[in-house]
Amino acid sequence: MIWMYTFPIVEMRDKKLNFIIIGIVALVMISSMNIANAELSYEKQIKFVTAAEEINGHILAARENIETGNQEFALLHLTHPILELYDDLHSELKNNSRIDQKLEYSLFILKNTDPSIDINSFDKQTNEIIKILDEAKTALISNEIQNDSGFQLDVISDLLNMSEMEFQLAMNSKNESLKQVEIQDSLAFVIRAENLLYKINDIDPEQKNKLELIDDLKITYSEQKLKPISQFEMNKLVENDEIDQEFIDK
Repeated sequence: MIWMYTFPIVEMRDKKLNFIIIGIVALVMISSMNIANAELSYEKQIKFVTAAEEINGHILAARENIETGNQEFALLHLTHPILELYDDLHSELKNNSRIDQKLEYSLFILKNTDPSIDINSFDKQTNEIIKILDEAKTALISNEIQNDSGFQLDVISDLLNMSEMEFQLAMNSKNESLKQVEIQDSLAFVIRAENLLYKINDIDPEQKNKLELIDDLKITYSEQKLKPISQFEMNKLVENDEIDQEFIDK
């Protein structure tokens, strides 16, 4: 599946995300709230799990590009977890140095993954990263809280807000290639939100179905064609600190 921005998508997606977020808020209002972990406030627990899910989204976006041979786009997605999200997780793992070190190392390996890797090897590698992310969440947040539907819905809502932010960054970008990458991130976060939603067991299935997050978006994006990033565009991303020079030199 390949995604790219077109004006009809912008209008449709804005309306749909607004509907989704309103629906999530409504579900949260009828769900029970949790007592925050003594070492981590409720809000920080939400942000921590959201950051972990964003990493899963970046992995998903990278996988799609690896599978379709868009190596330059895959390269950008592979760098995002450690460049954009690790610090947020690291700040909360200060008392769990062993897990923190494992996470940093795994994201460093991800960042340096050859985008020509075969998809089976990539899946094996990223499955290990997902296990470490799960270990980090368990170290800070009880299973009772993680499995609570109210907490899960709050994470979904936060993830959708991050998706919207990525989308707005894309719309404001003057770099067409970066715009496409940000939109891929945005859609990947929505896909993660949808996956989380359908794993919640104590919500009426009819309520879930009303949210119908992205079926039409997936169809629309899959019909688009991405333009490859040129060497000139890659160099511009380096100049703007949007990707490390070392990846151009690999």
